[in-house]
Amino acid sequence: MREAFVKAFDYESFITNTAKGNGFRMHGIIPKGMYGYNANLSAGDFNLNEAKAAYNASAWVAAHGIAQGFTLTVAYNTGNTNRQQGCLLLKQGMEKIGSDLGSNIVINVKDYAFDVYLDLVFTPTGIPGPIGLFFIGWGPDYADPDDYIVPFAKTGNQYPLYTGFSNASLDALIDQAGATPNSPARLALYDQIQHSVNDNYIYIQVYEATNFRVQKTWVEGWYFNPMTQNDYYASYKA
Repeated sequence: MREAFVKAFDYESFITNTAKGNGFRMHGIIPKGMYGYNANLSAGDFNLNEAKAAYNASAWVAAHGIAQGFTLTVAYNTGNTNRQQGCLLLKQGMEKIGSDLGSNIVINVKDYAFDVYLDLVFTPTGIPGPIGLFFIGWGPDYADPDDYIVPFAKTGNQYPLYTGFSNASLDALIDQAGATPNSPARLALYDQIQHSVNDNYIYIQVYEATNFRVQKTWVEGWYFNPMTQNDYYASYKA
């Protein structure tokens, strides 16, 4: 079922029409420019035929038959038009699968004020909240792939905690990678971890945004630092 959702999302349409070209496809949960990024990995592509095949092969269809389908709420925070359009694209793709297969798939797109949204998604008890699927983002706290791998893939951390995801074998690899100095061995571990996340369709990895900086021509000294959004300490007026 997860594969069906991943392959029902039209990534290129989102990047072209919603992000206005200011973004690019993700290849894994480690972003471009960070140690461990591998452009040869695949996080899944839009392919409705493969999505329909995956849906047909799901445990849900095996248990309930093709006609029953399901109803699911996909949520975003009010005012975030990018996430709104992403939800609508997912609705379009999944309901197209249902229409083609004669399965009653209904995707309800719902927005919530951000404080309400967080309460519904990130429940204080650590139990997955009532929202079946939600859009969210992540930015690094420190310049190491551990700060993406752990929050997304290790049991009990940020998103595994709120989605119910847990994989003990993956946890062991994550601990090993975090304790390994930068080396081909560490890169191989991160490739293995990301392969597992991708191949099991744990997330719909939509896009990585392009960032921009605008400044007057007389500003000197600024340099690009991917870990800071506005680092003015080195800047001065020419």
